[in-house]
Amino acid sequence: MKTRTHVLTLRLCGPETSFRPSPFGMPLDLVTRIWVAAKLPTDRETLQGSDEHADNGRDRMVDLSAISGILFDKDGTLIEMDPMWLPAWENAAHQVATRAGESVLADAMLRKTGYHRATGTFDPNATLLTGTLPDIIDAWKTVLADKAPGDLEPVLLKVFADGSTRDPVPVTDVKALLGSLRRRGYILGAATNDSTPKMQRMVDHLGLADDLAFHCGADAGHGGKPGPGMAWAFCGRTGIPPEHVLMVGDSIVDALTARTAGLGAAVGVRTGSTLTRDEEQTFDIVIDSIEDLPALLDSDVVEA
Repeated sequence: MKTRTHVLTLRLCGPETSFRPSPFGMPLDLVTRIWVAAKLPTDRETLQGSDEHADNGRDRMVDLSAISGILFDKDGTLIEMDPMWLPAWENAAHQVATRAGESVLADAMLRKTGYHRATGTFDPNATLLTGTLPDIIDAWKTVLADKAPGDLEPVLLKVFADGSTRDPVPVTDVKALLGSLRRRGYILGAATNDSTPKMQRMVDHLGLADDLAFHCGADAGHGGKPGPGMAWAFCGRTGIPPEHVLMVGDSIVDALTARTAGLGAAVGVRTGSTLTRDEEQTFDIVIDSIEDLPALLDSDVVEA
């Protein structure tokens, strides 16, 4: 049983948001700038001086000793993103564009979903990084227009399934790290906007079956992030109240999931290489990698 008192300093910022809707009825990505707060106060007195809060934030203390569950994102958090998926995305765009009779549109399709092949860079909140398969399909259809093949979804499913045969590359010794957290008493889970079979492949390849009490993808019936379904499913499976769960991920959808599900806090990691400075504000705290998580949980006070 943990007895040390841990506190985390958070920034509460003004509620300036601009979202586009997702298929799950929740905001999916940041268009210009988003300010999200953990347990954002609703009383007007607390929010007095909102201009100052929007610029400088206001500190709030969170007791990390109350955290008993940790829910991880997959790609960019537990395993490296680029080595596993870049070839699959490029192959998928090429195959779909070729089937549409417009192979020259492959690069435009990739750009529409946030990836620039010429420079090897991603836009902030690229759909390929934060979205689900339906999000990618919708974006590519806008490029292909009436030339989009009718079997777009099964084609993509096959290409991505073939891509998932590549061995996932862990960002660190994930097996050892999760094992150490579990031995400290934390109950662990993983949730991804990717498919459940691909999540299972990672679990099997890295030997995490004994370390994760729960893992699933967006096709498991709980909806995708940033909806609360997967987080609530983790809570239902483990019996941990949402406010005692820490969300750890590399994308704004992970921060938003923590908010929509009412989780205790959201920790961002930079291993996904997609967070902008503004997007980091949506997390309660940002660390370089999950390697830094044990030290964070050991800290008495952390300033955001």
